[in-house]
Amino acid sequence: MTFGLASCGLKKEVANLATQNKELKEKVSSLVIENNSKQIELQYLQERIQELENSNGNISSEDLPMENIILNSAEVMPMYTGEQSLNEFLDMAIAEMGANGNGKIVYVGMVVLENGELSQMKAVKSVTTVLDSQAVAALKKTSPWSPGFINGKNVKVRMVIPVTFK
Repeated sequence: MTFGLASCGLKKEVANLATQNKELKEKVSSLVIENNSKQIELQYLQERIQELENSNGNISSEDLPMENIILNSAEVMPMYTGEQSLNEFLDMAIAEMGANGNGKIVYVGMVVLENGELSQMKAVKSVTTVLDSQAVAALKKTSPWSPGFINGKNVKVRMVIPVTFK
């Protein structure tokens, strides 16, 4: 009888330890996702700081060579060239980051270069630095795009893309 009670106590203790182990694994998984999110946010903030440090004041349009001009529109606007739609791709990328924005929208400004690469990406309508950084990180994954062009020549085009967090 004593052996039966001790065995029952051990089973209960093993079950408790298994539950605690499962809870710890879930917590570690949650912390890994949070850490990844913080790393993305840190990189975003470091890029904004670098951008501010590099801006030494205003530059007049006469100081800029023609190839440095960024247009707001083009005959043919730049386009995302992935297999999925841009929204589907962004939804998937945001879900992979574990982002949760409850329907909030971050508007990301960017420049599509002549070769289709994306540059100067930053939130122009911010929600939080966490969501801003995740929106920029998701959009970075869409590069390269087909570039915009005018008169058959590739040009740099400034765009604003809404990124919706579901």
